[in-house]
Amino acid sequence: MIKTKDLYWAAGFLEGEGCFGIANRKYPHARITCNQKQKEPLDRLLKIFGGTIIRAKNNGIWVWYLSSKKARPVMILLRPMMSPRRQLQIGGVLRRSIIAGLTNSEKTVCPNGHNYDRFSKRFDMNGNRLPDGRRCSVCTSERQRKRYSEDLEFRQKNLNYSIHYGKIEVNIQKRNTRNRNRYRTDTEYRQKILDANKEYRSKKRGMVDV
Repeated sequence: MIKTKDLYWAAGFLEGEGCFGIANRKYPHARITCNQKQKEPLDRLLKIFGGTIIRAKNNGIWVWYLSSKKARPVMILLRPMMSPRRQLQIGGVLRRSIIAGLTNSEKTVCPNGHNYDRFSKRFDMNGNRLPDGRRCSVCTSERQRKRYSEDLEFRQKNLNYSIHYGKIEVNIQKRNTRNRNRYRTDTEYRQKILDANKEYRSKKRGMVDV
């Protein structure tokens, strides 16, 4: 039986020194931790709630923690005595830990905390009716918006790429056209000079070609 004064002392102590969170991403569970240089307050927490005390090797700080199913009742017991910020933090931890302990068919909210929407009229390839499914409309809409924005960004990049290299190709074609015209003009000019020289030499010799 936990005494009332011990309960209020633990609530005040953990309000300033404790940490309420989720441990182990693969198998999430609720956890309360508290770090102190002095071991005496942690011994008192150990006496009140149980748990485990270890000492860090690198800095010598004592760590008390309470995990899994033992931590959830303590959080529920201490939550009304905490500040609004701590109450919100503990509520999120409890929700996530409870959801993590359920099977997929028992869950009513998605991993992001949105309620699932039931939808029916699902059929397999043979036309047989399937059981009613569920999905999160908020997360689905968010994924669709993200996919649409990524598609638009990809198209814009391709368009910019095509415009850029299209301009380069047009410039190359213009340059080639200018070079061809210049070569043609130079060839005609050279031919005119050759014809003029030939005519001049013929006149000089007194033999003008008709």
